[in-house]
Amino acid sequence: MRSDLQRVRALRVGHAWSAVGVYTSEILRRWQEVHPDVEVRLRRVDDPAGGLTSGLSDVAIMRTHARGRNLHEELLVMEPRVVAVATDNPLTAVGEVRLADLADHALVINSFSGTTSLRLWQDGRRPVVAVEVDTLDDWQTYIAAGVGLGVTPASTAWMHPHSEITYLPLRDAPPVPVYLVWASNNQHPALRSFVRLARDVVAEDAG
Repeated sequence: MRSDLQRVRALRVGHAWSAVGVYTSEILRRWQEVHPDVEVRLRRVDDPAGGLTSGLSDVAIMRTHARGRNLHEELLVMEPRVVAVATDNPLTAVGEVRLADLADHALVINSFSGTTSLRLWQDGRRPVVAVEVDTLDDWQTYIAAGVGLGVTPASTAWMHPHSEITYLPLRDAPPVPVYLVWASNNQHPALRSFVRLARDVVAEDAG
């Protein structure tokens, strides 16, 4: 396999934010050990499809279903959700939060590449939306300023800590799926090896 992959162009792995969260470093580390001749180039793209449909990546880490008949997706893991609040928010004293606890608060929502909408609150009262943003950076900025709070997969807390934001467990929200997605006609010789390796790293942790 190593000889087959020599002098192959980098495998471009796109993601909108947070990559595969806690598994990201181990996946990249293991790849370098097994396939040192092929670079995996991680690329953040402010796009729910991680640059896949625009041709910027060979495989994308996505937290929504792939849209396209020629796209193949594989579920890697289900991520719990957390609540992001400004560090001086009274909710930080609670320790853990439920969806109903957020009904009286305003939300900051990343409506472009995020995973949260008011549909999370299926019954009863819903929060109001204070502001909608397009990027993770703006999302964090508004939350740190106390404009509203945010709901996000746990990988955001792992990959993007912020000195003015506290992340709290959200106990009753449905988890977020994390997929690897690629075009069925993509012929990059390292693609299937990368998918297998990522799957193995996640499975080892779960086991």
